[in-house]
Amino acid sequence: MPGKAVGGLKGAAVRVGTVVARSGCPPGAVRGCWTVGSHPLSLNCRPGRVLGDRREMGLLPDRAKALPPPGIVNRNSVWLGLIGWTTAVLQNGLNRRPALKAGVHRQLLFVTVGWFLGYYLTKVENYKTAKLDQEMMEYIRQHPEKKTYAEILEDFHPIH
Repeated sequence: MPGKAVGGLKGAAVRVGTVVARSGCPPGAVRGCWTVGSHPLSLNCRPGRVLGDRREMGLLPDRAKALPPPGIVNRNSVWLGLIGWTTAVLQNGLNRRPALKAGVHRQLLFVTVGWFLGYYLTKVENYKTAKLDQEMMEYIRQHPEKKTYAEILEDFHPIH
């Protein structure tokens, strides 16, 4: 089956079901790559996107599953849960109902939704941080530290 050309990839032909990679990403490249199956994915090549597959949907690619899960109680979950509860209480107050006693089920629902969103945002934050850390470590590995002048020049001993 001949490859279908993918928009945005100049001169590259990719078949449906294969990993999308830019023309500049050589096959078998290890530099800055995570591997999915037998296909290396360069961090510059929209990682995790597979044509004809549902893994390209959502905020987190499949590679994020390799990270440890965040704690159930974290700052994003607490803050967004508190914002959800405050929203329910303010809605009660604006509708001239008892703020804390009316609609307790809605308050619990808003807290739960806020807590879930905070947990998911923490996962996204952890993934992006890990991705940046990997890119930085790969850059450091590719660009070894050059010698400083102190290492090149001889020690200075003044004449007395």
